[in-house]
Amino acid sequence: VRIFVPNPVSKTIEYIGGPNVMLGLIAMSNDIEAFYASVKAFVCILKSNKQMQHELLRTRAYQILGLLFLKKRYLINSHILHLTCTLVGTIDTIRESTAITNSAAFEHLLCEFE
Repeated sequence: VRIFVPNPVSKTIEYIGGPNVMLGLIAMSNDIEAFYASVKAFVCILKSNKQMQHELLRTRAYQILGLLFLKKRYLINSHILHLTCTLVGTIDTIRESTAITNSAAFEHLLCEFE
């Protein structure tokens, strides 16, 4: 007998490959819409799954994400920059604070912009 057990999307992504799946989506995006959608999915999954956040820190995946941003800098617009600031923690619409809550993301994503 098979039993269906529903899981959140963030848990499913964690089971099938973790942050590497999301980084792969970002790397494969070729236009602004795909880039925005993949970054948005990345941010949403990280905000809802603490285990993925720890995995990103453990594997230093923010460096890879920074390199992907550098490679695709021609696709970055204000919406993607806003998502990046949300990921870093400088924009928190719930608490109305401007504290940096993710120093690794801040260092590799925002401090590396030219």
